[in-house]
Amino acid sequence: MRPITYTHPNVMSVMMADITAKAAMVEMERKINFLMKVVEERDHEITALREQIRTRETAESSQTPIVKATDKGKNVVQENQPQQESVSVASLSVQQLQDMITNSIRA
Repeated sequence: MRPITYTHPNVMSVMMADITAKAAMVEMERKINFLMKVVEERDHEITALREQIRTRETAESSQTPIVKATDKGKNVVQENQPQQESVSVASLSVQQLQDMITNSIRA
């Protein structure tokens, strides 16, 4: 069998560029899949935090005040509330997500 010979030297560089482009596409696909997984995990975290907030708000709104009698016969109303804990909801804006994708593609 006769080896394949190319009459134009540019054919080989085009073939190499095609292989490089395919490799870059595979790498980009891998990075995008990774970022999609990260975003999905963040969505689950956000959903869980929102549920915690709703649960606390429901618990706080259903609490009734406790009336205590003082030694002088006056009534003092005291709220029966647990200590407040701050909850921060971590979320990504669309711009932050786009920046993450752009930066990972460039890397």
